[in-house]
Amino acid sequence: MIAGNASGNNDYAYCSDPTSAAWSQKSLTGSAYDWQSIAYSPGLDMLMVVGGNTGVIARSTDGVNYTQLASGLGGTRFDHACWSDAGKWLVIGANTLYTSANGVVWAAVAPPSSLSWHRLAAANALPVAGNLRVDFSDGATLAVNSRVPIPPGAHFWWRVYVEANNADSYTSIGEIYMRASPGGADLCAGGTALESGHSGSDVAANAFNRSEGNRWATVGSSGVWVGYRFPLRQAIVEFALKADTSYLTQVPKRFWLEWSDDGVAWRTTIGAINEIGWTNLQTRTFTKPALVAGAAETWAVRCLDKMSSGAFGSADYVEIQELEFRDSSGVDLTDAGGGNAIESSHNSSYVAANAFDNNSGTRWQSSANGKQYVGYAFPSAVASAVLTMRAQNTSEYNLAPLNFDVLISHDAQVFGAVLAVPTLPAWTQNLQRAFDLVGDGTPLGPSIDGQANANFSGTATGNVSLTTTQADDVIVVIVHTETTGTNGYRPVGSVTDTAGLSWQRRAQYQWAGGRNSNSNTLEIWWAHAPAALTADTITAHISGGNVDDATILAFGVAGADIDEPFDTNAALPATASGGASTASTPSIGGVATDAPRALILAVAGSPRTGGTTSSPADFTTLANFTNGGGTDWSSQQSEYKLATAALTDATVAFGTSFTILNWGLIVDAIKVPPAGIPQLKLTAALAEDGGFEAAITIIPLPLGLAAAFADEARLTPTVGIWPVLFLAAAFGEDAPFAAAITVLPAPLRLAADLTDGAAFGAYLTIGVAALRLTADLADDAVLTARATLFAALALAAAFADEAELVAPVTIGFGPHAPPIQVVVVLSW
Repeated sequence: MIAGNASGNNDYAYCSDPTSAAWSQKSLTGSAYDWQSIAYSPGLDMLMVVGGNTGVIARSTDGVNYTQLASGLGGTRFDHACWSDAGKWLVIGANTLYTSANGVVWAAVAPPSSLSWHRLAAANALPVAGNLRVDFSDGATLAVNSRVPIPPGAHFWWRVYVEANNADSYTSIGEIYMRASPGGADLCAGGTALESGHSGSDVAANAFNRSEGNRWATVGSSGVWVGYRFPLRQAIVEFALKADTSYLTQVPKRFWLEWSDDGVAWRTTIGAINEIGWTNLQTRTFTKPALVAGAAETWAVRCLDKMSSGAFGSADYVEIQELEFRDSSGVDLTDAGGGNAIESSHNSSYVAANAFDNNSGTRWQSSANGKQYVGYAFPSAVASAVLTMRAQNTSEYNLAPLNFDVLISHDAQVFGAVLAVPTLPAWTQNLQRAFDLVGDGTPLGPSIDGQANANFSGTATGNVSLTTTQADDVIVVIVHTETTGTNGYRPVGSVTDTAGLSWQRRAQYQWAGGRNSNSNTLEIWWAHAPAALTADTITAHISGGNVDDATILAFGVAGADIDEPFDTNAALPATASGGASTASTPSIGGVATDAPRALILAVAGSPRTGGTTSSPADFTTLANFTNGGGTDWSSQQSEYKLATAALTDATVAFGTSFTILNWGLIVDAIKVPPAGIPQLKLTAALAEDGGFEAAITIIPLPLGLAAAFADEARLTPTVGIWPVLFLAAAFGEDAPFAAAITVLPAPLRLAADLTDGAAFGAYLTIGVAALRLTADLADDAVLTARATLFAALALAAAFADEAELVAPVTIGFGPHAPPIQVVVVLSW
């Protein structure tokens, strides 16, 4: 991002690739003075720009949109800004210095003297882990400036959020203690007490002053909180509450220790749900429970936010149709029974047990205000690997949580968070999503992304308008056609759409039978949509003449393998027909998949008037509709199931109430992309004057960096890392090497041999495991590699004099952790 001033406006420009010409310019409303400095906070994931003759500050959380925060803070312009690992923003100008812990609220600090100060930089700590090794030839020097990685679970803001007290209109706490280890020292010193409010003189600081006879108290029995902002990030794994000498009904009963990185958005760490019977000055300690061999007796989700207030007109309701805690083989552990559903509250008859009954006609719905939980207490510890969640199949789907924390407990009383699920894309009606409980909480693909259906009769074309929300969806179209008597089959000849996608047929099944000896065709077509679709008109073109009746369904599938979306098992697609003389239930046995995760499709069609809404076990209805516009009918019922383990000899059978005549059935599976990406190996041999440049981005684990240099060789890498990186280079005289490196999980191996005068550099952004890049370059050759990869890439090149290779490559990113930033400079 670059910032400046144009025609009296606070103009700035942004671009994802600073070497390209694709800059976008915007103007920020506010005082029109030059921006002087830009800084970034990895702790808050926020950009800050400062300037203006009266002190202007603006912040951004996406690098594109900025909000002016303050004007006239210092009376003179701000010249510089930076973020300190101590956890504060600092901005400075002539005789002005301001700090902020969150980039929103600022406080004046006296500069160190009356001199005119204009520049500053945060002195951050040196590394605490990792290996950095370099072998030098004569005269080489090494300098390192590094940032310590943020410890896992460490945050600035912590609070006790109260959902219920012991039956009082006020809530109070005598003391709060927070510890980084069980039984460890209390860390609440040197920071700032925070609160949702207080009553009289019972302020938040009283909960941290280690003095009896005072307390924090506030009006309200739920949704109130008191907390602490530490001067440095802390990882709290245990906390304690102490009651005051009276008002014991005001002490919290159900409460949660929560953390935040900005003081605005909060997540769960530890919770207690039934703390009753407090006595004067009693202290109770709550330690975060941990999984034992990956297992726990109780699993729950704590809902933090949802799409909207929904049909009930209250922003506090939360609603879930179905929850499943599955093991690694995909079995729903709650189906075994023997345990009991738990909840914070429920409305009317919408009890927690409804979320575990495999019934699309029931649901759990909370009734109390604030954040609510629902879960299952098993009779013994279970290792849950996957959570699935389904939204309501009515207009109330928008009451499903948009983000939530997954909790475990060993006694169903004290809970600990094992996963914070990021904010989700919007839910749609009856949508089911899966979440990897041993991963980072990112939804597991594939999942449904938008759907639409339509009927057509007496014509050879039918269309539907589809809107999706995500890029790189696989778009699926299912068509059932029928004709009567001797009119013959009506297959789909082609599919087109207004977005210009490229369509392919996946499956076709034809069968005869029905009231008028109907000829039935059931087909599945697909296309890859690189961008989200907006009202895309998808048209099926029928061969052989007009249909009697037909139905068409289109839907998007997010998170699928866009190169080879359908499972490769030879048993797929599976087909069957039945019910020629008497009604029967559509069913197929022997279904098998190769992929460990897939979206299983079960599509039934019939020339008779509709079926029912009875789905196969664990399946969700996509669409169930009938067209009776002609002589007979076209009935289509399409179902899906998220399989989190490969299927072996499975039976897909619609419910017993779905008994129709003359049905046809296709069962198929859409799979996820291959797990991981092959390892990255980058090798280059460069002749004299050959050039290789790269910038590589990596994230987890320690760094191993080695180089052997001849006289006058130079290595200059800027490295932001977290996995193991192996970087080796052997240089001839005068050979420079430069690299800016940031990489994601899995090792990167980078090696180079350079002769006199050769140059080597790198610019790569890499995903979970894998790029192979090899090059042999002769005199004056240049290799420039810019990478963003999403599949295995094998790139090899041999270069003659003055040859050049430019390779744009794409790579997928896993969850990112805060980078260690290492700068190494070697000179002769």
